[in-house]
Amino acid sequence: EEDLRLLYVALTRARHFLWLGVAAVASPRGGGNQLHESALGYLLGGGLPIAASDLGAALARLRGEEDAIELRMLPSPEGLTMLSRPDTAPPLAEAARFTGQFERDWSVGSFTSLTRQTNAAPMRAQDETLLEEEGNATPQRTEDAPWHRFPRGSVPGNFLHEQLEWLAGEGFASVDEARFEERIGQRIARAGWDHRREDTVAWMRALAATVLPPLQASLSDLERVLPEMEFWFPSQRLDARALERLCAARVLEGAARAPLPERRLHGMLKGFADLVFEHDGKYWILDYKSNALGPGDAAYSRAAMAQAMAAHYYDVQGALYQLALHRLLQSRLDDAYVPERHLGGAVFLFLRGIANPQTHGCFLLAPDAGLLADLDRMMRGEDGTA
Repeated sequence: EEDLRLLYVALTRARHFLWLGVAAVASPRGGGNQLHESALGYLLGGGLPIAASDLGAALARLRGEEDAIELRMLPSPEGLTMLSRPDTAPPLAEAARFTGQFERDWSVGSFTSLTRQTNAAPMRAQDETLLEEEGNATPQRTEDAPWHRFPRGSVPGNFLHEQLEWLAGEGFASVDEARFEERIGQRIARAGWDHRREDTVAWMRALAATVLPPLQASLSDLERVLPEMEFWFPSQRLDARALERLCAARVLEGAARAPLPERRLHGMLKGFADLVFEHDGKYWILDYKSNALGPGDAAYSRAAMAQAMAAHYYDVQGALYQLALHRLLQSRLDDAYVPERHLGGAVFLFLRGIANPQTHGCFLLAPDAGLLADLDRMMRGEDGTA
């Protein structure tokens, strides 16, 4: 209908003369033509196909006895000559020889790739076992608290990390809001953990309210937090074993453990810090650990956590993450940055140890300007020791 309206407008707006060319344009396939699909073709044939040989008769019927319309048929061309154009290609130039150099051992690594499993200790949460008293083959009774009876393994650990990441984005103080349980309950159900809803909610509230000894504040007290801070920096043939030796000597005071395998990272080192935050003018790293060190609160003493830190090379992780924060503060604060004043350290929060009266599950790696300087040099491919 719109095409017919436009045809009517076109045919009736001329004041003196109008030429109209009509042709039965061949269809791409099928041997027919497309004239009947146009507005003029509809007028000529009512929507039915019109053969090219019948076009003149159809136009004559439309003209009728009207003298003001004259029909002229163009003669058919006697023949067609295909365009023949010689294509002269220029001579091929001599191909340039590739002389570029690139590093075939360049790669992207992380703390996980540097410390990928040795025979020293299990690296996966599902490999954790309950601590037993020496000489006692019967495991101790698990204390009745949400964090002790919660399932163990990598899947529960990932689930807990996801809830804490979300909670940090919402603000840890949101655990006291009226709709908190409803909102986190929807997330728990979608993740397939609805059968652990009450324990998860209780645990999240306890985590947010627990006073962390290194801060003398709880997560709910924090106002400036950055969850999952991503970092990347260049690594010039970083020696994983030398890195581990440096951290063992400077961070955990020579704690015994199996050495890392010989591995060098040349390329980029990347990572994600669970939580970066500012508190009382200091900037901190916090990493959540869902490891099960024992059946009750007493298992999360400083000595037990130090053993777990050494076994899993968490001191290496903490040192690398502090270096990332150190470099970020250098770039943001410039000359105003003083590590001794601005760096708080790295807190490893063992989630199942928050009720331990002495540690509340916190293991602090205090900032060490000398260690950070050595790490900086190691990343640049230098010796790494002052």
